[in-house]
This record gives sequence, C-alpha cells and structure tokens, in this order.
Amino acid sequence: MAITGASGFQNYFPTLTRMLGYNEPNLPPPRRAPLHLHGHLQPLPLPSDRLRNRFWFFIYPIPVTNVSFTIFRTIDNSAFGPCCFSFFLMMFVFAMNGTCYSWIASVIPRPPAKRAAAYAFINAVLAVAMALTLRWYWVRQNRQLERLEEVDVPLGEREMRKLRRTAETEGMGLEQARILQKGFRYMI
Repeated sequence: MAITGASGFQNYFPTLTRMLGYNEPNLPPPRRAPLHLHGHLQPLPLPSDRLRNRFWFFIYPIPVTNVSFTIFRTIDNSAFGPCCFSFFLMMFVFAMNGTCYSWIASVIPRPPAKRAAAYAFINAVLAVAMALTLRWYWVRQNRQLERLEEVDVPLGEREMRKLRRTAETEGMGLEQARILQKGFRYMI
C-alpha cells in the first residue's frame, strides 16, 4: 500500500512539470514529463534474481524516495535544478514493483493456480486497505473544508500556507483562491 501511495505523485506530473515551465499543451508526453521515462528504465527483478538477494533490491529505493520527497518539500518551487533532481529520485519508487512481484512468485512457486490465488489475495487486501484509508482521509478533508467555508472562522497558519500555495499555483489572489475552495467536497 505504501508503494502505491508513494507512486501517486505521477498523477500530478502535469502540475509539477508546469511548475518547471513545460506548460504548453501541444508538447508530447515524454517532453512534458521527461523523467517519467526513467521509471521505465530501472526494473530490478532480473538483477535481483541473478544475485539471489531480493530484500536489498526492494529496500534500497525507499530511502532514495524519502530523500526526494524531502527535497521537493523544502526547496523553492521556482528552482529548476533541485525540482528536476527530486523528480528523478521520486521515480525510484517504481523500481520496487517488479521486485515485489517476483518475490511473491518465488515464495509460492507451484502450482500456478496457487500462485495466481496468492496474487489475487494480496491485491485484494491492498485494495481494501487503500479504499479504507482514502475514505477516512476524504471524510476528514470534507470536515476541514466545511469548517473553512465559514467566513467568520479565522484561518490558521497551516490553512493560510495552503491557500497561498493554491493562489500561487493557480495564479490568482488569496480571496479568489478561497472562493475557489468553497463548495468543493470529495465524493464518498
């Protein structure tokens, strides 16, 4: 579940690449997200099978991606080099997927029906956990959005930072950003 959650940043690649200056809609996808190609070039199941040591091939991308998310959250968004470098490191999260599935396949080698059932069970457990986590998060966010809609409620420092970031990303003022957030709710 953590791998799936960590790889969710790819859904925001259009926004992230817009921050880097690639905001033309006619650009081909590899040019809009050039580092996305890196995720397809680093599959690790084959070397991990040859070296017979899957554990380290599964674990080593975790600290790399943690560093990348930390870099991205602490730098100035207008800095091209550090943003690009953090995106490059974020792509290491995809290196774990193939290793994880090859690990499962080697743990339950025979018969093939048993292996298929194991894949199905693991995917079902992860899907249920992800659905429950998302539901809990969206209910919490809806409560917070409802509270923020009240005009009389003063905004805290955290809410003001979010509002400033929204205004900066969308290219509008703080009042317009607050109006933009009104009426929005997650569908549960």
